[in-house]
Amino acid sequence: MALILQDEPPSSQETEETDKQNNKFFSNTGKTLSRCLGAVEASILQAKGFFSGCVQAIRNSIQAFLSNKFLPHFALVVLLMLVVFSNFNETVRADALQSELVSVSPEDEAAMASTVDLYTTFIKSDGQIIDKTNLALSSRDGFIENIAPLNTQITARIEPLPDNSQNEIAYIVRPGDNLTTLAWKFNLKLATIKYVNEIDNVNTIKPGMRLKVPRKGDDTPASVIVKKEQAKKAQLAVAARNTVARQSTASRTYSGEYQGDSGFGLSVPLSYSYISRGVGKGHTGIDYVTNIGTPVHSAADGIVIQVSTGWSGGYGNEIVVSHGSGVATRYAHLSQINVSPGDSVTAGQTIGLSGNSGRSTGPHLHFEKLINGRWVNFDLR
Repeated sequence: MALILQDEPPSSQETEETDKQNNKFFSNTGKTLSRCLGAVEASILQAKGFFSGCVQAIRNSIQAFLSNKFLPHFALVVLLMLVVFSNFNETVRADALQSELVSVSPEDEAAMASTVDLYTTFIKSDGQIIDKTNLALSSRDGFIENIAPLNTQITARIEPLPDNSQNEIAYIVRPGDNLTTLAWKFNLKLATIKYVNEIDNVNTIKPGMRLKVPRKGDDTPASVIVKKEQAKKAQLAVAARNTVARQSTASRTYSGEYQGDSGFGLSVPLSYSYISRGVGKGHTGIDYVTNIGTPVHSAADGIVIQVSTGWSGGYGNEIVVSHGSGVATRYAHLSQINVSPGDSVTAGQTIGLSGNSGRSTGPHLHFEKLINGRWVNFDLR
């Protein structure tokens, strides 16, 4: 016989207890969820307030910066940084390009040119090449302009500087040269080149002038240069004393006139550095700038008709030479006079030495041309 067991149905009391527990669980769960939602809402409100504060702080900072008096300085610094960065970038690119270039020495260039020149005679003597060249020159063949002829001759190139590393050398001034760059190229001081070549004004060098260049690094001691400059200043001071005693003028004249034929052609009366002033308004002659003691020559054959010393109306020590037919020349501001009135002179003869006497702002020769005692406009270089 089989025995069947069957659970007993829960009693009403147990069912009620279960319902109470379920209601309590759901009530606690709802409260917990409510508290969580409240906390999330509070967090959102706090975050919103935080971000609002950050935005306001940023806005206030920008407004304060824009109203700051240092804003132009900041902008200038930023602009300067951009310029520096751009220049640096260009320098890097230039260095990269330079590294790709091939440097050819003048010797290699001359060797290549001489190699090319060997074919020039063959090209010129080849009739077929000449015919083809003439045909190409006569036909544009689709080009806007005619094809240019081929020229195998090398272009002019800059000659290298002579080497002064072992001995003193002679250098011929080239166009564009100046003493500053030459001193740098030859590894010498500017004062040394001025001293050995007796140059007072660095602007007086001209293309073709011959300069002495000492051995590289063999500079003249500063004490030697200073001693020479002091002696020169003393010499200038002695010459300038003539400007003090303006009333002490002695003049001797000769009443005759040159009777020969000088041809009326005048030569430059001395070696000079440059012309500081020519004939013009308020100035009656040419001022040749030169060192004190430079020999002064007669510009043409003639006879000395006047010699003056002292102030001489501003001319200082002066000589007037008659060349005939009313033509005469005046040599003023001399430091020494070697002739006397009545002396006959020939063109190129030394008649005195240049100086700084009379109304003079520096060593030079004031040279005039007169016709019948009146100044005339002329140019003589």
